[in-house]
Amino acid sequence: MKDTYLFGYYGMHNCGDNALMLAAAWGAKKYFGAQKLCFNSPTALSIPYVGGYPAMLPEQQCIPGQNRLSQYLAAVQSKSIIFGGGSIFHCSRDINLARQLMQLSKGPHRALGVGLGPFKDTDAENACQKFLKQCDYVGVRDQESYDIAMELAPDSNVELTFDLAPLLLDIPGVMGSIQPARRKGIGVALCPHERLSGDDTAERMRLETLAADLAEIYYATGEPIFLIDFNGHKKYGDNQVHRNLQQYIPSNIPVFLIDYQSNPVHMLVRLSRLKVMIGMRLHACILSMLCKTPVIALNYHSKCVAWCKQAGVPEEYRFDVTNIERSRFRNVVKHGLSDRFSDSMLHPLHAMLQAKKNFTEMDEMKEGVLC
Repeated sequence: MKDTYLFGYYGMHNCGDNALMLAAAWGAKKYFGAQKLCFNSPTALSIPYVGGYPAMLPEQQCIPGQNRLSQYLAAVQSKSIIFGGGSIFHCSRDINLARQLMQLSKGPHRALGVGLGPFKDTDAENACQKFLKQCDYVGVRDQESYDIAMELAPDSNVELTFDLAPLLLDIPGVMGSIQPARRKGIGVALCPHERLSGDDTAERMRLETLAADLAEIYYATGEPIFLIDFNGHKKYGDNQVHRNLQQYIPSNIPVFLIDYQSNPVHMLVRLSRLKVMIGMRLHACILSMLCKTPVIALNYHSKCVAWCKQAGVPEEYRFDVTNIERSRFRNVVKHGLSDRFSDSMLHPLHAMLQAKKNFTEMDEMKEGVLC
């Protein structure tokens, strides 16, 4: 019998999801006393500071529905379920699966550091309303998600918390490992958003213009460019989009491809050595903020916009990836590198405390009732 089933997009070679998985597992052990964990993953996991765990879902199903049956079995064999971070509440299929899993397990059940919406249709919105009423505790990571929850289910147990990733700073030794002696270079973390939606032309045009801007920034500052794969998935990963970007950058400019790193703490160390992160990947921005690396956000999704607001990223450092104001972009990066970047309003330690609320808020509310 397992005491906790951690459900999320785990084992998919995404460093951001790995950070959420580590934070959820660490928090479950430290704050909920969890001992025996299982993870919703198609691959075997080696989670730093937590341990190794076998794959739960077969990558190749022997019979139709085998993955679903494995998830049901994990729920039956677990006392509690944690839906550990990310935007997993936007389509009815995923939300209804979460509701079914909760029905098979005793509880309590918690959704921690999650985002709600944008919903694909009214069925998803209705399913989310039922989920909020059914779940024992929901910590949402941004104000927009909280507003959605209050509109759908005002009597549900929902609190405004934060993304789970900053809880990594709560792990002993992590903060000490991200204190670089010196910083160098421009980090870039893109994702194949347009390609996955079938718009190859839009991606190519964006890469060409971004390459020209990066070249101008390099000639003005002399800072090398590091293209960092946050997603190492063969089909959905970042490597190809970064290789394509490299092809558009003049060959006399030093450009380095940084492979996917499964350990999010090692990625934190890598990011702490940069002078700036130009991030399309949300958790490239979040992890950079944790190690005080300035963030230039290329927002492609509402979750990115919401995080920028939550973290207090300076307005001039936020860009719509579909319509980047090129002159402002170049000037902001060049000025920051030659002078200094403005800090985000949210200090990393404050972000960590906000993330910790996902695990402590419920207990604090219970204590208030008992007093």
